[in-house]
Amino acid sequence: MPHPAPAPAQASLSAPPARRDQPRPPEQEQERERGRERAGGSTPPAAKEAAPPAPPRYPVQAVPGITALHRHTHGHPEVIIGVVDGPPDLSHPCLAGAQVEAREPWWLPSIAADDQAREHGTWTASVLAGRPGSVLPGLTPGCRLIMLNHPAGEEHVPDPHSAARAIEELVQAGASIIQYTLAHHTASHDADPMLKRAVAAAIEAGVLVTAPAGNDYGKHSIAVANLPGVLAVGAHRADGAMFFFSNHGPAYAGHGLVALGEAVYGATPGDGGIKAQKGTCISVALVTGAAALLVSLQRHLGRPADPLAVRDALLAAARPCTTEQAHGKPERCLNGIIDLPAATRHLFGDAPPPQAAPTSATAALPTSIIATSSGLVSQSGPAHLPVSSRRDVRITTVAERPHLAPAAGEGTPRKEDHGEGAHGEGTYGEGAAGQGPQMPAFLAGDLAGRWSLHARLQDRFPQFSVVATSADGQVIARGHGVPFALALPGRGRLPDGGWDDILTWAFADTQTGTPPDTLGLLAITVQPTHRGTGLPARVLAALKDAARTAGLTHVVAPVRPTRKHHEPHTPMADYATRTRPEDGLPADPWLRTHVRAGGTIIGLAPASMTVAGSLTQWREWTGLPFDADGPVIVPGALVPVQASLTHQHAVYVEPNIWVHHPLGRPS
Repeated sequence: MPHPAPAPAQASLSAPPARRDQPRPPEQEQERERGRERAGGSTPPAAKEAAPPAPPRYPVQAVPGITALHRHTHGHPEVIIGVVDGPPDLSHPCLAGAQVEAREPWWLPSIAADDQAREHGTWTASVLAGRPGSVLPGLTPGCRLIMLNHPAGEEHVPDPHSAARAIEELVQAGASIIQYTLAHHTASHDADPMLKRAVAAAIEAGVLVTAPAGNDYGKHSIAVANLPGVLAVGAHRADGAMFFFSNHGPAYAGHGLVALGEAVYGATPGDGGIKAQKGTCISVALVTGAAALLVSLQRHLGRPADPLAVRDALLAAARPCTTEQAHGKPERCLNGIIDLPAATRHLFGDAPPPQAAPTSATAALPTSIIATSSGLVSQSGPAHLPVSSRRDVRITTVAERPHLAPAAGEGTPRKEDHGEGAHGEGTYGEGAAGQGPQMPAFLAGDLAGRWSLHARLQDRFPQFSVVATSADGQVIARGHGVPFALALPGRGRLPDGGWDDILTWAFADTQTGTPPDTLGLLAITVQPTHRGTGLPARVLAALKDAARTAGLTHVVAPVRPTRKHHEPHTPMADYATRTRPEDGLPADPWLRTHVRAGGTIIGLAPASMTVAGSLTQWREWTGLPFDADGPVIVPGALVPVQASLTHQHAVYVEPNIWVHHPLGRPS
């Protein structure tokens, strides 16, 4: 499974309407449909044997083309998605730090949401806004999400006048896209005049309105999906065949399409888990997320946001169902199956892709992380690690075994050796796998790095220096971190200066006696003979336990990716968002280790390390001529060094990737 989670179940999830419409099992759907066809005098296609259950998949795997879009955008922060649905569980780990605002309908009396509404709202919020690297990565974590709770269910019939007010509220909040998830059933294919006016006004304002087509077998339509201009969304199975329950009919003609509607994971409230669901409300969330990415791409390309152009492109590019997929009734498929790559080409043609823009790392770490961290447990290493190697290694802090403190000049986070912000492939700047060169000597020119060497970190913070020894007592790994006060006035945000800045903060706080709340990870080094054993993850877990024991709230790391130096011209924002197609985990080995250990990628530290020197120094450090102005590719550097012959000077500014580790109980 791509991310750690409880063994997920599969369930049906429909809109929280006045009457709950649960999709039937496939064989019941087929028998019901055959009866309806016979009553109408038409001959249905031969019924197929019920398909086996589809394997569950994550939202990013559910719509072809999402991964390609994620290379360029995970959502624009000025693109707001408004959703009328149940209330989400914002304490779920995947929503910790997410840009999600939960609103109550102030014009209604307070009504406690039922379990289904909470399940529905939590699932939808996670599919759209789940944080990258979390248990449930969402489609558009870079967008803002406003979840407007609206009572609906067996005891609370959705009032169309209140529904109209909900849509108006989201338009006033600046939503570019509104997903209206409630179902107003109608036999007339019409809707309440006030609700119609609210939807028409939203569309007139340039807002894209999406809605599930409903799970009523085409017996009657539902508002607002049946209203002109609304992007109605039906559901097909994993094999491409339409679900019999997915609504269709004249009311949806010309403004609907279909998307996957089964076995898609989403978050579950209360337990921190995930579950696969089924229904047209699954499909509409996927389409809403895809549309929001296209609107975000418009913004990243410097174009004005045009959600209605995105709607039109999705409809124009939709791929018609085959006769077999539509069970002999083409209208089941509405305009067709969503084709995101074709819609992207329709909108942008051959326009150059923008640089990726992951969620800003400088945003304040939210208090929801504090509220939910007690339920999260760090992982201490791969499950396949041999038991003997675990038993033979002892990991403690230097405070517990002071005789193992490194000798002068040994084990400090010098950047020529290693570092949470500095390590080479194979040198374990906390454990990058594989063989590779030592860190380049020029990183020792970083002023803060020199300061950390002279300051003797282990002497100052032995409780945050861990050491691993083998059965014969030899030191085989070390890890270091420094404590600082993130919540101090004037801070509150992870700094753009990354590795350098947290060192500065840590020593400033030591001088002033300021109580820390956060541990910043600096380095993990592992002896070459113990690479590939999972030891870096165990040292990482020990550092997190040390922070937890000290009563700290957060662990953060400005990570220097293992393999970025192989492609220095690739923007770090692009590199940070790459994932493996087989499991959705980060493509970079060291980032992947962090995520497997419970970390979440939250953005960039664009100037984590700065090294400036004369051209003479750079020639000594690198052996390169430095005989031209402009960028110079230096072995081991993550980005080019900028040289100036006029000033006889060169500067290297290295970006890192911020990773946040919430603290659970000791591992």
